[in-house]
Amino acid sequence: MSKLTVYGLPGVYNAIPLSLNDGDGVALGVSQEGYTIVVNPDGSTVGGTTLSTLFAPVSAASSGDNVVVSATGGKKIRVITGAIVASGNVNVTFTDDPAGTALTGSMSFYSNSGVQIPYAPSGNFQTSIGKALVLNLSSAIPVGGWITYLLL
Repeated sequence: MSKLTVYGLPGVYNAIPLSLNDGDGVALGVSQEGYTIVVNPDGSTVGGTTLSTLFAPVSAASSGDNVVVSATGGKKIRVITGAIVASGNVNVTFTDDPAGTALTGSMSFYSNSGVQIPYAPSGNFQTSIGKALVLNLSSAIPVGGWITYLLL
């Protein structure tokens, strides 16, 4: 798989070079105004559009599907970082819409344990176009946290 590292493109500020290994030749950068932008291999931005980094709390307590970010028509939800903590024993899975495709494997938590979703400029996982981001719980145990995401 190819690797692309973006260094000092015109109009793009990179305190730390952004690397990605997903092979699609597209990187994420940060504009001088602090907006996340999609950068093509030639340094151009996608449609000249900047993307705002968005934030959402995670607050789920019902067994089954809990919507974290509602679907947006024509957009994917790409999770770039976050954290979740469970107050009891529960298995959690991020999915693509209620009763949708699993975006992560099932993660087992015990009382007061959690996970930090590492910062990944190219994303940790994403929904399909027009799908909600859902946290599925194996039982009715409160799970809280936050995510940072992009709408693409």
